[in-house]
Amino acid sequence: MNNNQERIQGLPPSIDNYSAVLILGTLPGHMSLTHGKYYADPLNKFWDILFIACGEEIDKSDQAKEALLKKYNIALWDILDSAVRGTSSDKDLMDEKPNDLPQLLEEYPNIKLLLFHSKSAYKYFKRFFKNTAIPYICVSSPSGQNRKGTEEKAEEWRAALSCVLPQLHGKSRLAWKSSQFHDIMVVYQEKEQLHNMGDNLLGFEKIYGYISYFETLDTENACQWQKGERLKDGSCTFGYPVYEDKFLQFIEDVSHSDLMDISYGETLQKYGLEMNNGLSEQIETADLPLAKAILTCYVRQERFCEGLWGTAIKNGVFLALLNRLQILLAEP
Repeated sequence: MNNNQERIQGLPPSIDNYSAVLILGTLPGHMSLTHGKYYADPLNKFWDILFIACGEEIDKSDQAKEALLKKYNIALWDILDSAVRGTSSDKDLMDEKPNDLPQLLEEYPNIKLLLFHSKSAYKYFKRFFKNTAIPYICVSSPSGQNRKGTEEKAEEWRAALSCVLPQLHGKSRLAWKSSQFHDIMVVYQEKEQLHNMGDNLLGFEKIYGYISYFETLDTENACQWQKGERLKDGSCTFGYPVYEDKFLQFIEDVSHSDLMDISYGETLQKYGLEMNNGLSEQIETADLPLAKAILTCYVRQERFCEGLWGTAIKNGVFLALLNRLQILLAEP
């Protein structure tokens, strides 16, 4: 082993029984290990991004950081337990050993979302673990090497966090921030409205044209799982769903229509419902706002839980939603 290389041991998880989101990195950097604290390097914008994403004023004190995690039920850990590394770069890792993520998730059943903020962390997750039933998503890295601005990253992080953190729903703008800052949901709504005003806005009739498609669709073949394989380096890839082109075009078209509810999580909450939990049972009696929210949830949640679309196809969810929306929009 090179004299500059040593086995790095990661930090214990920062988590409690109320944690709902687990943010996962790859392995702590040198400064974090030296201080025994997550994201201690001032060049890493993790805490700036997280404070802004949660709508809080940035405060780098240890007490403020701990209070933020507790207030928003956020846990921190890393995918790797240890690895041989010469620098703080994830590219220099060798002989990687994973943390026991399945055991942690079993001990803390309130975790509803895994959030990866680096491609390396997600790569190791896919390498060492089978697809978990818990939704997961990748967001932009807080590292200074990522060229996106802090505010842009914070928008992306909040969009992900708000899926499971009701504290972020409808949160007001901050008095401390200047005019270039915007509440993340307002930003997304503005973008959506501008997009819907463009030439790509699709009429309902085109969407309803997919009713006949779903009526005749071979549900067993609409989604095929690509098998995982063992790579030359001994690591394994895991299976992933492959959908037929016509279905993917449906997703594209409905995503660009005004049948989408950008605040679908908040809408479902108003009806006392949770994402992907018994939503299909509500379709038959849903009013227009609820039907739109359910449709949006199914369209957008595939990125959190691979294979969700396939299950929805087999259960006739998309067909039922289109039929219900057609009835509701035809009413005077």
